[in-house]
Amino acid sequence: SERYAESISAFESNFDELTKRTLECMAIYFGKLRELEQEYHEKLINLGMEALEKVANSDIDTFPEEVRTLLGDKDTLMGAISAAHDTRVSRLDAKEDAFRKAELEAFSSLVQAVVDEEYMRNR
Repeated sequence: SERYAESISAFESNFDELTKRTLECMAIYFGKLRELEQEYHEKLINLGMEALEKVANSDIDTFPEEVRTLLGDKDTLMGAISAAHDTRVSRLDAKEDAFRKAELEAFSSLVQAVVDEEYMRNR
């Protein structure tokens, strides 16, 4: 029984280390995704500013209503770009949280299952 307890403890320790590494990799991965999202956001801002300049130098009435609404006002355009960015970042955060939670729950439930199985075996 002590041999099993040692084996379970070693398993738990090894699985804990694996879980920590997985969480570290996920943090790096999602950090990189956030960097890419920030770069994308900055490019959209630059493209938006270019579009505003082009519209300012042309007859805005030739554009469809949706385009005029969006490009007719700098604050409206920048607000839309920022809102879209915030939405994408929130989705990344939610996915990271869900993956982290799933990983920790998998670790906890697997270790508990091993302990429970050993307890039932020794009854």
